[in-house]
Amino acid sequence: MTTESIADPPLGAVPPHFTELMWPALPGVVDEITAAIRTLIPAYDRPDESTYHRIMTLGVETLVRGFIVRVGDPSAPSIERNATARALGHFEAVEGRSLDELNAAFRVALRICWHRTAEAAWREHIPAGVIAAMAETMIDYVDEVSEQTVIGYRSAQARADLARKDARKALLAAILQQGRPVPGDAEFRTLALAADWVVPAQVTPVVVAAGTKFTRSALDPDVLAETDSYQPCLLVPGKAGPARLAMLSAVLEDAPSVIGCTVPIDQTPDALRWARRVLALSEARVIGEDGAVPPLTRCDDHLVTVLLTSDASMTRYLAGRHLAPLRDLSPATRQRAIDTLREWVTSRGSAVEVADRLGVHPQTVRYRLRQMEDLVGEQLKDPTSRFVLELTLRAAYLQRRP
Repeated sequence: MTTESIADPPLGAVPPHFTELMWPALPGVVDEITAAIRTLIPAYDRPDESTYHRIMTLGVETLVRGFIVRVGDPSAPSIERNATARALGHFEAVEGRSLDELNAAFRVALRICWHRTAEAAWREHIPAGVIAAMAETMIDYVDEVSEQTVIGYRSAQARADLARKDARKALLAAILQQGRPVPGDAEFRTLALAADWVVPAQVTPVVVAAGTKFTRSALDPDVLAETDSYQPCLLVPGKAGPARLAMLSAVLEDAPSVIGCTVPIDQTPDALRWARRVLALSEARVIGEDGAVPPLTRCDDHLVTVLLTSDASMTRYLAGRHLAPLRDLSPATRQRAIDTLREWVTSRGSAVEVADRLGVHPQTVRYRLRQMEDLVGEQLKDPTSRFVLELTLRAAYLQRRP
C-alpha cells in the first residue's frame, strides 16, 4: 500500500467565482458576527446608535472584507486591514481592557465565517482539499490580525504610559512648589486626574542620595517619584508603615535615604526641606555613627538637630555671647569646661553620671562645675538663660562634630 503526500492546494486553486459568492453575503455575515459578539461578550454589548457599536461594526466589516480580498488575491496589500486591527488594539488599551475580549471576538467571527464559507462551498461542490485550505487560510488571517492588534495595543500603552509619566512628573513638581495652594487648585486636580493619582490627605516625602540606583519596578503604583534629578525624591501617600518600608527597602536597597515627616499635602515642601537637611547632616557625619549614612533614616528622629544646625552664624554669635566668660581660659581647658557643662546641662545628671559619660573622674567633674559656677553662674540660675545656654551648647557641639 502506498501513500501520497497531500499538500494544501494553493490559494489560487479556489474557483474564481467563489469570492463572487462571498461578496453578496458580506452584510449578512457582518450583522451575524456583531450580533453574536454582543450576545457572547458583555463588554461589547452597547446600543446600536452608540459610537462604541459603530466602531465595532466598522471593524468587523473591514476585517471580513479584507479576508475576501485576501482569498481573491493573496498578493493584495493589507494596509487597511492592518490599520484597522491596530486601531482595535489601541481602542482596547484606551478602554483599559486586556486583549482577551478582542481575541474572544475574533474566535466568534472565525467560527461564523467558517460556517458560512463551508455552506457556500458545499452548495458549489467545492473540493474538500480547497475547503481545508480555506480553513487554514482563515486561521492564518486571524493570527495576522491578532499580531496587528497587539502592535496597536502596545503602542497605545506606551503612549499612555509616557503621558501618565509626564503627568506624574508635573503633578509632583506642583506638590513640591512652595506656597502653592495644592488641595484647592483646579490645575492640580486636572494633573492628578491625568496622572491617575488619588490625592491623599497626608503624604510622606522620601529623599535619596544623589546617584542612587533605583529598582523602579518595586515601587508601589501610587508612589510619585523623581529619580532622574540630582536631588531624587519619592512621595508616598499616607504614612510610611511596615508595608511601605518594605517597599522602600526593595526600591532603594541600602542607599542613603531619609523618610520625611508625614504632613498634609500642602505642607510637602517644608517636610521635603527638612528631610533633605537631615540627609545633608548625615552625609556631613553630624547624624549617624562611624561616618556611615544610614538607609531609611527617619526625619522625625532628628528634627531638633535640624533646628539647632539651621543657622551656623547665629550659633557662633550665641556661643560668643553666652560663653564669653570662658574666653580667658586656654583652648584645651575651655573645651573641656564646655563639654562638661554641656553634659551636665543637657542630661541633668549627677557628677558621677556626667563623669561616666565623659570618661573622667567624678571629682574632675565637680571641679569643672564649680569653675563654671563662678564663670556662668548667673545664666544657670535664670530659667530662660539656662535654656538658651543649653541650646547654644548643643548647637555648638553639633557644629564641630565632623
